[in-house]
Amino acid sequence: MLAFSAIVFALATISTAFGGQLSFESGDVLVEWTHLPGTQEIEFNLTMKTTGWIGLGISMENSGMKKLDVYAGGFKNSANYLEDYYVDAKTTPTPDNTNAATITAGSENGGITNLRFKRKLDTGDAKDTKITPGEKLYLAWAYGDTDTFGYHNTNKGYSGLVMLVAAPASSTIAPTASSSVVATSSVDAVSPTPTPTPTPASTPAPTSTPAPTSTPAPTSTPAPTSASQDNELIFKKGEYKLNWNFNSNTKEVMFKITVTGTGWIGLGISDLNKDMKGLDIAVAMVNSSGHGTVEDYYSTSKTTPTKDAKQDFTFITASQNNGKTVVEFKRKLKTNDEKDVEIMVGKTYYIAWVFNPTSSVFGYHGSVNRGYSSNKVVLAGTQTTTVVTTTTGTCAKLSSILVLLSMFVAMLGY
Repeated sequence: MLAFSAIVFALATISTAFGGQLSFESGDVLVEWTHLPGTQEIEFNLTMKTTGWIGLGISMENSGMKKLDVYAGGFKNSANYLEDYYVDAKTTPTPDNTNAATITAGSENGGITNLRFKRKLDTGDAKDTKITPGEKLYLAWAYGDTDTFGYHNTNKGYSGLVMLVAAPASSTIAPTASSSVVATSSVDAVSPTPTPTPTPASTPAPTSTPAPTSTPAPTSTPAPTSASQDNELIFKKGEYKLNWNFNSNTKEVMFKITVTGTGWIGLGISDLNKDMKGLDIAVAMVNSSGHGTVEDYYSTSKTTPTKDAKQDFTFITASQNNGKTVVEFKRKLKTNDEKDVEIMVGKTYYIAWVFNPTSSVFGYHGSVNRGYSSNKVVLAGTQTTTVVTTTTGTCAKLSSILVLLSMFVAMLGY
């Protein structure tokens, strides 16, 4: 009975988990969301380091507070509060005639305010931004020092484009990557896209990680051989673009890097973001023979990284066209190599990026073609399963139970 109760509690916890996530201000601002397909609603969970009001905006634009659908609230006099606003210029938002949002939970503890609320995807209100499955929108965040809603000073910002609700699945049961991503002020744009994640058709998980392989780089971009790359970080005004996706079936993260240049490319993963400490590094390139490669390195300080004795990045494909290089590779979450950073589901990491635009000889990158994400990013987001069915009654309830059980099993790592 105790075991059964524990499972029921775990399922209840999982069922309210938020798949999408954006973090700002070094984690002081956290925006989470999840789609509620049964009621065609979206639920937001805001957590911000303040005891004043907190706010979320939704818009097709990301400049000058134009056409911004705003929800602001907090915790005051031992109770939650939330208002629906609209603004179309840099001024104090005005309350809507109708409040489209419903509070589901909230609290204030230790200088941190949390507020959860939900609203319909389409509220029927012209001043509310319609949330269409498969469409990307911008999110704005802000907070104040008091519960009097007004000017936010510098406590505000915008995200990159975000897909809040995935496009409808084409099959009856479609796995959906509810990817958690972190927006950072050091990148030019962040466009997380929690779209359906197909399983690679014929890429078996290796029982041991082979040494780096060489594959001729095609003269044109090859057909994708990996799962779609749902998450994106862009550095140096688009000269370095990182996409990634988590495959829960093989327990791997697929990486795709696109760089303006023809030299080597580096990607680092670490719990730190200073002086190259504890940095697990993949170095990829299209070499002078026209072959793509990826190699595994490790760094503990500001010096040339050393190659790992155990190579844990697996090359997928590469191409080089019109001065741009594209490389794809993957890595197991857990490699059992002490010089590799273990990637855990739901955990956040700093991303280091680096490249040499001209040389394929791995070495010093110069002072401008490298950097860190200022905030951490989730590489392996939690997986959910969307069941698209018209079945009602007992079968529908059974489908819901199976979905929750599959999420519980995925959480345990089986």
